[in-house]
Amino acid sequence: MLGAFELTIQPFMMNSGNIDMGHASVLWVSGSDQEKLSLMQTSQLICPNWTITKKAGSTPLNSANQDLFLETGEQFTLLVCPAGHAGPYQEFTMTITPQNGQILPLTRTVPPAITPVTNLG
Repeated sequence: MLGAFELTIQPFMMNSGNIDMGHASVLWVSGSDQEKLSLMQTSQLICPNWTITKKAGSTPLNSANQDLFLETGEQFTLLVCPAGHAGPYQEFTMTITPQNGQILPLTRTVPPAITPVTNLG
């Protein structure tokens, strides 16, 4: 079963300008399970929730500041941990909806074999 997963996002994937990730909603859908996940800003993630694990610059001489605005030239790595799980061959969708930006739906299918680090493409 697929539990928590990590993904990296940056503004050109979503929208230009500053994206307020502090007020973004994350929706997880898998089969008949649907849940809205909340942002946790603590060092330890408690499921079901999501958190920002890393902030970095997306170009060599650029770095990210420590606010919750995803800005041009930055990328955030998110750790998402829903209560529901997805098994092999099962499709799931995670949708990030910022208050001030374009909706980012990500749909993936769980591969037949799941390892501690599985690339979902």
